[in-house]
Amino acid sequence: MIEKAFFISNLLKRKKFDFIYIGSESCPNVALKHLKEFRFDNKTVLTLPILCDKGLNSFNKMIDVYVKKEKLAEIVLNDIGSVIYFRKKYKKLKINIGRVLTLYFKKSYMYEKVLKNFVSDWDINGIELDDWDLAVKISNITNVHFHYGPSLSAVTRFCPWEKIWNSQKCEFSCFNKVKKLISSKIDYELYLKDCGYYGDKNKDFGKNFHRIVEYR
Repeated sequence: MIEKAFFISNLLKRKKFDFIYIGSESCPNVALKHLKEFRFDNKTVLTLPILCDKGLNSFNKMIDVYVKKEKLAEIVLNDIGSVIYFRKKYKKLKINIGRVLTLYFKKSYMYEKVLKNFVSDWDINGIELDDWDLAVKISNITNVHFHYGPSLSAVTRFCPWEKIWNSQKCEFSCFNKVKKLISSKIDYELYLKDCGYYGDKNKDFGKNFHRIVEYR
């Protein structure tokens, strides 16, 4: 049976689901805002972006609280350093590889073997992705969580909304907003959300995947 999950931007929207994703895969400020304001339970999946040491420290104490209270079902991480750090700190916490980190692995030489070894070495629970072909290739490695929504193209640590580094405090100009980008240099639709760039909504997903993640 396929699990169903929602990735929400509006913290007030709660519907029937197996899991609910909060946080941000591209902005630590948005992820931290969700962490502070959302009412966690054992169905909550927290998504974090690429983190520097300062960013990692800002999440530490609050994540400690939710882990100890068993109110954090899984955590989605998007850089290798964070995966290693949280796995060493929490032996039983379910860790998923986020879409940003999945794209990084896809670009590596012999990525299927590299990814398989990484999943095994660090006890990875699942892989978040939106690439149909990649999902089919790695579905035998671990649980595949297919994101049925806007496809991730790239992320940046320089905030396009406020023109500051996303490790700095911000005014949340982007919160709950999506901006369509128009340029003569690109011939396809591109959208900006948080500090991430997204392409068209993907249309295909497989019935044999472990989880389908939709967007609300």
